[in-house]
Amino acid sequence: MIIRASLVLGIFIAGVIQAGDLVAQPPSAAESAESAESTATTEKSGTVYLHETFESYDVDGEPGADELQRVKLVTVVDGGGKVGSGKVAHYNDDDTEDGGAMEYNVGESALGSMYIEFDALNNDTAKGDKNSAVIFGVGPWEEGRPLTLNAKSKRAFGFEMYQQKNLKLRVGDENVASVKYDSAAAFNVKIWANDHDTNTLTYKRPDNGETATLGRDSVVVWLNDALMEGLEASGTAMHKDITEGDAVIGRAGFSSASTKVADFLFDNLHIEDPAGESKPAASSAPAAETSSSSSTEQTPDSLPGAEKMSYRDGENAMDLFVYKPEGWKAEDKRSAFVFFLAGGGPKGRL
Repeated sequence: MIIRASLVLGIFIAGVIQAGDLVAQPPSAAESAESAESTATTEKSGTVYLHETFESYDVDGEPGADELQRVKLVTVVDGGGKVGSGKVAHYNDDDTEDGGAMEYNVGESALGSMYIEFDALNNDTAKGDKNSAVIFGVGPWEEGRPLTLNAKSKRAFGFEMYQQKNLKLRVGDENVASVKYDSAAAFNVKIWANDHDTNTLTYKRPDNGETATLGRDSVVVWLNDALMEGLEASGTAMHKDITEGDAVIGRAGFSSASTKVADFLFDNLHIEDPAGESKPAASSAPAAETSSSSSTEQTPDSLPGAEKMSYRDGENAMDLFVYKPEGWKAEDKRSAFVFFLAGGGPKGRL
């Protein structure tokens, strides 16, 4: 392998490193573009499937978009500037006998990828108990079905917003990521979901604008433009029974348990085709050695799964590359291999 002359740090990690913080930021203006299965650039937004600000509905009435399949225990209220702007949806499940719901079926048929964004605020931090939550989920595209996201087995994933200071990402019975949040402050959620059994999907990271690659059949969540603690930029696997096959998803919305109460405000619900580049995932097999006569430079960031962190740019660039195995979890404790590549000159010596 030929490595550029500048100092490069390569770290091969078979463990887990993540961080996350909690900033409501309005969605960018969307314009038509090719689907996520095409080679559209990440500079453009994709086709908008839903952009709901709740402004067109009467106060104390129910939202009623064409895409809305079911709404229960949700009314439109004046947000008072607490989250988003103007009117907002008040998800007020105060009935222990029946769960609330606000579910949308988006697109004209099942989708291969989705970008989702919304603003949220815990409307009553003292309500319920540690298990009281509103769950934002994504499941199979099913037009006409009134309620599909009310069970773990029907969700590709569930982003759980608890009344008692926790936000979690759950896939089936597994809690794959969790973070404590300021339950008195509004927060912004950005989600990318790639429903393709073989292809990855590129997207623009909210924190630094760089391009990241979301794994096949994976989801990633950003909170206030910071990666959710417990996740990596390449995401985590969605429910394999739900996402089997390509382009299955298209149902999205909020639900809650029938025995627990929940009280949240939501605004600026936006769902679109992320229009990133979709391409076959890199093979996990070792790449063939590059012959000495080859003119193609092989660099750490050209290897499958590379996550690059730049410490210094320019002629004497200093980069760090992190590689993690599929299926890793934040709670895992695994061995790590640290590889330093040193050179013989002043520009390549540690």
